[in-house]
Amino acid sequence: MWFEILHENNHESIKFDSFDDISKYNNIYLVSCCHNQLTILPKLPDTIEYIYCYDNNLSELNNLPNSLKEITCYSNQIKIINKFPPNLKCIDCPNNKLTKLPELPNSLKILRCGNNQLTELPELPIYIRTLWCDINQLTELPELPNCLEALSCENNQLTSLPKLPKCLKMLSCDNNQLKSLPQLSPTLEKLYCNNNLLTSLPELPDTITYIECDNNKFIKKLKYLNRIINL
Repeated sequence: MWFEILHENNHESIKFDSFDDISKYNNIYLVSCCHNQLTILPKLPDTIEYIYCYDNNLSELNNLPNSLKEITCYSNQIKIINKFPPNLKCIDCPNNKLTKLPELPNSLKILRCGNNQLTELPELPIYIRTLWCDINQLTELPELPNCLEALSCENNQLTSLPKLPKCLKMLSCDNNQLKSLPQLSPTLEKLYCNNNLLTSLPELPDTITYIECDNNKFIKKLKYLNRIINL
């Protein structure tokens, strides 16, 4: 199997016969083992900050090192993640078979968990900036923290959205069952709300540059026709 490792400011591509060979190296902080046929990720050294293990056959993630800052594990068969390390900033886990996520660390800034089988999300950390939870089975979203800038929740079963954060710049909620939208954020730039049950839109902020709202119920005449709007 092929691995890429970073250690002591050096970059190497090395063929390992097993994960045990990693122990030969000191101060490893990045491991990339993508495009293999891995079914398990063993316990890794506590020096590791970045793991890229996408496009394998992993069914669960356990024993992630406490030093970890970023995990990219999309396109596996993951059903279970037991626990996230406390210092994680980015979780990238789309295209798996997750039905539940464990508690999210307070340090988290980015969560991408689309195309899973999630029916709910855990409480969101207060400093999260990006949330992509599209193509799941969500019927509601948790409270959205004020730092959130980008939200993609399309292709779920949502009938309403929570209060939108004041910093939100992009909202994509296509292909749900929304009958109305909450008050839009004063910083919102892009809005995608195609294929819902909307009969009207809330007042648009001056920051809006692009809107798509195809295939809704009759949209009442908009006051702000100087925007770029796709009806």
